[in-house]
Order: sequence, then structure tokens, then C-alpha cells
Amino acid sequence: MVIITVSGSKSSVGKTTVCSLLLQRLDGFAAIKVSTGGMYTHVTDVDEVIDVEGKDTHVMKTAGACPVVFVQCPPEEVSDALGQAFVLTGDTSGVVVEGNSPARLLKSDIAFFVTGPDISEAKAGALELLKKADVVVVNVEADAPPEKTAADIRALNALASITTMGRLRRGCPELDELTGGDDL
Repeated sequence: MVIITVSGSKSSVGKTTVCSLLLQRLDGFAAIKVSTGGMYTHVTDVDEVIDVEGKDTHVMKTAGACPVVFVQCPPEEVSDALGQAFVLTGDTSGVVVEGNSPARLLKSDIAFFVTGPDISEAKAGALELLKKADVVVVNVEADAPPEKTAADIRALNALASITTMGRLRRGCPELDELTGGDDL
């Protein structure tokens, strides 16, 4: 099973958009959305929870993920909850996992990191994920990120491929490059 993680610099930076753009290209992939917080662990693939318009899980399902699993749990229970979520994904070609906590725990085949044009706005701990990312997506529609942003990313991760949300919407050459030119 191929594991792709999508983490980001802060909330609402575009992680779900990147997941949906990837899932549109990847046949036979499941998706797991992880949200930390609360006192209890909840892991589900039930349509009444997943397929609610406006929710990240609905976006992933609409993009083609099957199944989609939603995880909500306290931070200290992410590892166990992910184990349950992977059981619910069944026999799929792979899974796209959204969230910073799982990106820290999983050994992914491809790690995406999403940031805005100013990486100094990143929440605490997020830049550690940028340092490990294979692909950094800057959430701008231009074909190239601002020069300062690219330089800031390179200072933290000289090996990552840097792209923009605009380029990703028009295709995913970075994914093609990492997978040998074919969809996974």
C-alpha cells in the first residue's frame, strides 16, 4: 500500500485541496482525515459522517477516495486511532492521509507539505514536517512561488520539490517525477 501524507504550516492553508487534487489522479486510493482534539477517540467511515457537504471528508470523497475515514482523537491517541483507520481502508492501492500528527508518525512513500507565501506564519512544530517533505506546495496560483518563499523553503529543505497550488491544479509534475511518470 502506498502512503501519501499531506501536512501543512497552519490550519486552512490548503491541505484538503492538495488531497483532493491528488485523489483525482490516483485510482483506487482511500483517504484518512485526522483531527486532533477532544477527549475521546472516534474513527468512522459511515456516510452520515463522511458525506456532509462542506466537510473535508466530503471533498475527499467527491475527489474519488474510497473509502474515506475520519479520525478525531486526543493527540496522545493518534497512533492507535490510525491503526483502526487503516483497517477501515481495506484493500486499496494506497491512502492519502491528511494531518500533521499522522505525518509525524507515518513512514510515507511521498510527503507533501502545504504552506502559504509566508512560512514564518507556520504554527509551532510544522516546520519540522517541511524539513522532511518530498514536495512543498506554496498556496499561490502563480506558476512559481515568491522568490523569498522559495529561498526560505530551500534553507530548511534543499531537496524538496517546490510547486504552487496553481501548478498542482493544472497537473502534478512533481508526483509524476516521484512515481516515474505514471499514476500510482
